[in-house]
Amino acid sequence: MNRIDISPRRRHHRGAALVIVLLVVLIILGVASSLFRLSVIQHRQSRQFELQSQADWLARGGVDRAVARLANSDFTNDSWRVDLGEFGPVEVVTRVIVSKKTPSHRRVESHVRLAPKFARTPVHGYAIRTIGPKQTATKDSP
Repeated sequence: MNRIDISPRRRHHRGAALVIVLLVVLIILGVASSLFRLSVIQHRQSRQFELQSQADWLARGGVDRAVARLANSDFTNDSWRVDLGEFGPVEVVTRVIVSKKTPSHRRVESHVRLAPKFARTPVHGYAIRTIGPKQTATKDSP
């Protein structure tokens, strides 16, 4: 029987090379998993930013709608629903607050709450506008 006998010194080098290769593979896997986790976090943040932008846009729309209705009539509250597909049904609540110091000035506030199924936490959108006696906007905030 022919048997190839590898010297113990040669076996030691092969074992050391195998350990080094395993360590390099583990380091590469660690870096790859960290990059994957980072991309998932960035995706969630971008979705949250998208939701926040949508909520703020809807709140500003609620304020614009209330200001337009204030020009034609005198009302205090407004509430409307819109279905945004993947975001689900959204309710926009708007109210008009008359200033105690100057009754000719009114503040219009709008609030939106988005809570789609894919989001972990709901997002709130706010908009405020102060209306003077001539129905002109004097302050606007998102």
